Amino acid sequence: MTRCTLPLIAVTGLALGLCASTPAVAKVVRGCSIVGSPTKSVHTVCPRVDLRGVNLARTDLQYAVFTGAILDRANLSGANLNGAVLNDVHAVRVNLTGALMHQAYLVEANLTRARLVGAHLFSAHMYEAKLAGAHLSGAYLNGAQLAEGNLRGADLHAADLSRGHFYDSDFTGADLRDTQSYKADFTGNLMERVKLDRADLAGADFTKAHLAGATLSGSSLAGAFFNRADLTGGDLSGVHAFGADFFRTNLTDGNLRDADFTGANMTGATLAGADTTGAIFTAAVR
Repeated sequence: MTRCTLPLIAVTGLALGLCASTPAVAKVVRGCSIVGSPTKSVHTVCPRVDLRGVNLARTDLQYAVFTGAILDRANLSGANLNGAVLNDVHAVRVNLTGALMHQAYLVEANLTRARLVGAHLFSAHMYEAKLAGAHLSGAYLNGAQLAEGNLRGADLHAADLSRGHFYDSDFTGADLRDTQSYKADFTGNLMERVKLDRADLAGADFTKAHLAGATLSGSSLAGAFFNRADLTGGDLSGVHAFGADFFRTNLTDGNLRDADFTGANMTGATLAGADTTGAIFTAAVR
């Protein structure tokens, strides 16, 4: 909405005015004024507001500021939250299915058991976010910054984590089957019993990650890094690990049946008790 006062000055017969731009409020929800057609300079600003259980599905909330807000069980499915600031929000079981959240800020956000199925989180800033038990199947986390996050038991089946930064996070028991995780950074992660079957992990970095009991059956590990990682009892059957780095990796009691380690670096790797039936180590460094 643009509000003008005319005339202010008349010059050569023309009326000139000074116009002041004011936000066009689409609606007010529990004291929070939702700005219509938001821009980077004019948008919704509702820090620390209590919006638990509200329905804001498919609402345009680009660049909105909800720092410290309470969004438990709120419905934000299909909402446009591109560039929004949701740092430190408490959003347990919030519904963000299909939400657009490109470059959104979710630093230290509590999204425990949140529903983010198919959400677009390209390059989102999610440091120390809590996503334990969250549903992120089919979500797009390309280039996301999710270091030191809690994703214990989270469902990321068929999600895209390519080039994402997830180092020092907890993925214990999480489901990452069929993910696209090309060049993703999982350095130092806790990933015991994680499911990574049929995933594209080419170039991914698992240096010093804890992957005991993890399953990676049928996955692509070409050029991936497992330096000093713990894969004790892991299932790597049928993996394609061309040129991967397993320097001092613990593969004790692992299932390596029919795995292809052609050209891989196996220097110092521990294979005690591992089943290597049908495995290929052509040109591998041992």
